[in-house]
Amino acid sequence: MILFLPLYSAGFDLDDEVQDETGWASKASGNWHSSTPSSLQETSLKPINNLVPSPYGEFDPLVGYSPVPNLELENSNTLALVQLNSNDGGLISKLSEQFSFSILDRISTNVWIIKSSETNELSRLYEDSSVRWFSYLPTGWKLHPILNSIGNYDSLTILALLSSDLDIHQIENFQKELIESGIDVVSCGFTDCVMNLVNSENNQLSKLLTDDRIIWIEPSISYVLTNAQAGEQSGVQQVLSNWNSGLNGSGETVSIVDTGLDMDHSDYASQLIAVQNGFGLDNNPADSISGHGTHVTGTLLGDGSGEADAMGIAPAATLHMYQLENNQQGVIARIGSIYDLMQDAYDNGARFQSTSWVSENAGGQYNGDSQSVDKFLWNNRDFIAIYSAGNNGSGGISTVAAPSTAKNVISVGASTDMNQASVASFSGQGPTFDGRIKPDIVAPGENICSSRAQEATSSQGADCSDAFHSDGTTPLHTSLSGASQATPVVSGAAVLTRQFLREELGISAPGSDLIRGILIHGAEDLGTKDVPNSLEGWGRINLENSLYPEYSNTQLDTWYDQSQTLDPGRMFIYAYELDSSKGLEVTLAWNDEDVSSSSLQTSPKLLNDLDLVVIAPDGSTYLGNDFANGVSTVGGSADVVNNLERIRINPTTSSSTGLWQIQVHHRGGTSQDFSIVTTGSGQEESSSDLSFIDNSLWISESTPMVNTGVLIRASWVNQANLITGNYQVSVTDLTTGELIISETRSPLSGGGIDSIQKTHTFSVTGTHELQLIIDFDDSVNELNEDNNIFNLSFIVAAEGVRLEMLNLQGNVDNLREYSLDPFNDTSIDLNFRLEHQGTETENVQFSVLSIRAVDQNNP
Repeated sequence: MILFLPLYSAGFDLDDEVQDETGWASKASGNWHSSTPSSLQETSLKPINNLVPSPYGEFDPLVGYSPVPNLELENSNTLALVQLNSNDGGLISKLSEQFSFSILDRISTNVWIIKSSETNELSRLYEDSSVRWFSYLPTGWKLHPILNSIGNYDSLTILALLSSDLDIHQIENFQKELIESGIDVVSCGFTDCVMNLVNSENNQLSKLLTDDRIIWIEPSISYVLTNAQAGEQSGVQQVLSNWNSGLNGSGETVSIVDTGLDMDHSDYASQLIAVQNGFGLDNNPADSISGHGTHVTGTLLGDGSGEADAMGIAPAATLHMYQLENNQQGVIARIGSIYDLMQDAYDNGARFQSTSWVSENAGGQYNGDSQSVDKFLWNNRDFIAIYSAGNNGSGGISTVAAPSTAKNVISVGASTDMNQASVASFSGQGPTFDGRIKPDIVAPGENICSSRAQEATSSQGADCSDAFHSDGTTPLHTSLSGASQATPVVSGAAVLTRQFLREELGISAPGSDLIRGILIHGAEDLGTKDVPNSLEGWGRINLENSLYPEYSNTQLDTWYDQSQTLDPGRMFIYAYELDSSKGLEVTLAWNDEDVSSSSLQTSPKLLNDLDLVVIAPDGSTYLGNDFANGVSTVGGSADVVNNLERIRINPTTSSSTGLWQIQVHHRGGTSQDFSIVTTGSGQEESSSDLSFIDNSLWISESTPMVNTGVLIRASWVNQANLITGNYQVSVTDLTTGELIISETRSPLSGGGIDSIQKTHTFSVTGTHELQLIIDFDDSVNELNEDNNIFNLSFIVAAEGVRLEMLNLQGNVDNLREYSLDPFNDTSIDLNFRLEHQGTETENVQFSVLSIRAVDQNNP
């Protein structure tokens, strides 16, 4: 026996019947619908944060001094910090092209570390109005505060983050240089190097700090498995007999990073592709000490060949095992970066990585490993990473351990058995130091019966099997507890979710943000209704509730979208006609860009800030993650730290039935894709939305001249998805009251653009204001009626400049011809004045030409 995915009431925690028919996943897909935004509109950017989050504290560079220590080392003249005056991160790319620098790392929404060998170009950054502050990077910024206070040392192991502009050959050359200089390099990968430094008097650390190929140095952290205890089998196997989804992981390949594997265990002999040894401390794939890797593998994909009750969650999935344990010493360590490890798994066809170990003594921290994970998931949206939250929960809050603190992973805590339905006391607690919700979800992690490695000499589990290995004495299965055991439960559920999306919905490459959102979308609030919280995150996994939600034995509708990309200052609107008496659930998730692990630990790690907003038909507004007693509240404040936001409205709590708007706002950062999942009872509402666009009114001359014909063009868009009927468009000169254009336009398709133009002559000088009104008779039923008017102000000018000659008395002289005899005269005095008779500024230029006389004696 192995696990359970709880089959409690599907659909908003009511006592509905459990689905027990075979193959319910296929039936569930009939109520899943691809969704598209009804409208794309502008929204406001959040105000910038003037504070720069250095590793040593926040400071406003225009007001106070940086808290970064002076190490009495030469500062870089190629690495620099740039802070923008705006939360529109797209500006940094334009500056990069204009001033010839590379973007290396991001400290916050509006602060970057950049690099350039063109120091003259960098010094000109202040010339651009979008730059609030610029400074060359202080060397002290690159050193973790713990290392700054460490004093003298005989031996020190560090992790150095590398400049992201280095390619693989440059990294190899750098590693060679380090070794030749006497530094013991444990390993170098795509994002970082681990080194052993000896004797502080050798100044090895100082030399590394002044090397611009390194942008950050932190203590290297050792890794620990997240087993908590052994125990007797919990007796949850009866749940499996009812769990008949028809999903088994077929067509999915997973990677597990752990101690090793009993390669001939009957539970997964047919699923194993390979044991990868290139990232561990030895080349021995055996799981010869604790048997930890074998146990979590059985939980995820054991096929029950050895014992029918011991079937894993995804028994048809295939496996790449990455072994990291030294079988002589029992040490867990990694060669290369996590980025490299994930890239190898990806290249081998895996789209999942399940990891049941954590960094030791790194609770709540966003460290170099966290950044490495986020970087890979930012670059590879279709890869899913599931990490144990750790077993230090008894230590209180913020004990969730890195790299489970990464933004884009699914962080898994452990719950107790099905009957107790609570969070295990050992399960790592959130939040992270910057206040993010972690763990994301919990799963059964107590007394899980799974595969036992025959060669394991220090297996701590309790026997839970009537079957034996080939020696006739070693049980095939053993029972263990810990967040380690909960992690493959969620990993298996993620595998089944991806299979569902591929096979039932036809999504060839589901995003990890979509899968993360779906799993959390159906999570079950344990005990007192109080999600989200630091113990269970969003609750215990309930895959059936995620894929087959119900209310009163009636399947609900689920809409999803993962195909949109949103720019800063824009928002998408989705519209649904819903019966709110059956409740509403909305989950927005996105893979955020990796943030520098050098930023202050308590500063927000969120870079691209999306906001989820739901507006009820009666105007009530709900904001993402503003919860009380496990449900959303009206009003509240926007979430500025998490890259997953939820809104939950319980059945019967809202009588506002009708058109519901679900809005996704981009409040700051760079372009961001996202996934959104909505569950309720109703249908998606198609709508029209005629709207002005940039330069909706255009004039062929920026300053037209009076009584001169110019071309006026009006343009607009239907930014929703429903074709309009006929509608009216007008352009009026508000200054004179003249109606310039008035026309009936033909229906405009969703996403379509229309325009009209006309030649017009202005007869009055001065400031004019034109007004475009789209659908001025309100014949089109629109999603937004407040974006149909566009105004344009400009000046109508008159010509021009008059030159008048003056006599000696200062009066106007009508004489236009004057004579100068070059043989007898050397100069002539002329008096004149310029009179501006128009309405527009004029530029005047005077030129004086030399006069040469022909020598009559020598023509």
